[in-house]
Amino acid sequence: MNARGALGRYGEDLAARLLADAGMTVLDRNWRCRTGEIDIVARDEQDELH
Repeated sequence: MNARGALGRYGEDLAARLLADAGMTVLDRNWRCRTGEIDIVARDEQDELH
């Protein structure tokens, strides 16, 4: 992994940790489909519909 990749990975790890610390559940990371990629898929448990 090059320096740019390492920095990107560090940033994603930090973002995922901050989301988890804020009470969100990280469902997936680096989710890919035909049209691209989503780095972090997270759910805010407080916004869950009943």
